Amino acid sequence: MSGRLSNLSFNLVDWKIREQILTAKGDQLESLLCALELPPAEDGDRQLVKRLDAGEFHQILHPVYIRQALRVDRPRFAKRAVELYEQNQVPGFMRSHLEELAFVGGSSRMWGDLQLIYPDVLLGCCDREYARLPFGWLEEATTEAPPFEEIAGAPAMTRAMGGLSPEMEPLDQAYDPTAAAEIAAALEVFSIESIVVPPRLRFFTENGGLGIGGGLIKTWEEEYLGTVDEFVRGAADKIREIYLQARARHLGVDVYWHSNP
Repeated sequence: MSGRLSNLSFNLVDWKIREQILTAKGDQLESLLCALELPPAEDGDRQLVKRLDAGEFHQILHPVYIRQALRVDRPRFAKRAVELYEQNQVPGFMRSHLEELAFVGGSSRMWGDLQLIYPDVLLGCCDREYARLPFGWLEEATTEAPPFEEIAGAPAMTRAMGGLSPEMEPLDQAYDPTAAAEIAAALEVFSIESIVVPPRLRFFTENGGLGIGGGLIKTWEEEYLGTVDEFVRGAADKIREIYLQARARHLGVDVYWHSNP
């Protein structure tokens, strides 16, 4: 497994607003940002604006805080958002943060309406090729791992999790309402109980650390996470539920793989 992306977040998206944000330019975008419905400002938002005004954050980080700043002073920071968007110092950075304004739950990609930990464990049960990936130094530290076994796979769940690049890296996706509804329909008839955790995957998931003097040690916290099988099926059930919500509300779904917030 890649081991680099330890979280997977899903956000429900108002697709019409997303498209308006991404197609608007200049004064039109500024007017749109001024007209958007946003939660009222909180003390933390106001404190953040004071810190921005005091120059505590480098300009390159300003896109990260635009959403909160808009709650405090809409006209000023709508204008500032357009400036940052047009400057495009880091290609796509401001655009990605403007997209978050279309998330109906008011969250960000780093948190989401649903956030899953250890998503690669579920992905390793659902994608036949991903299940073949080596476990790197974990494999080198033991001779006790079960051999690889072919799995049936679950393409619908793999797609729901964003799919994979040719390099076998998980992909971020923004599914429009039509695509999200198609995924919901596929997941609705999919039996989560049919997901099988391959013995090799279970072994390295449960024994993910190197002990003093060599050899692997148990790292899976069953008391909090349940068994690996319970964890995988619970995560799959939550993913199905977010897509069923999207279909019922005619919303899109934003899928984002990332490290710890």
